[in-house]
Amino acid sequence: MCHDLRHTAATRLAQAGTTLPDLQALGGWKSPIMALRYAHDDKRTKRKAMAALEAMTQVSSGKVVEISEGKK
Repeated sequence: MCHDLRHTAATRLAQAGTTLPDLQALGGWKSPIMALRYAHDDKRTKRKAMAALEAMTQVSSGKVVEISEGKK
């Protein structure tokens, strides 16, 4: 039963956005590989991560100005 609780807690923490080092520390694992083993990702978590990445890379809508090379 303790294993199930640990697994569930790790999964829920990962879904809430807990970083891998924090998850590793909270779970008491010696390596991040063990933390990854218990923290399964899901589509909702991936969508949330992609939305955060998209928000960071949004280009502000500004005015486009053409630059001419001089009179012809």
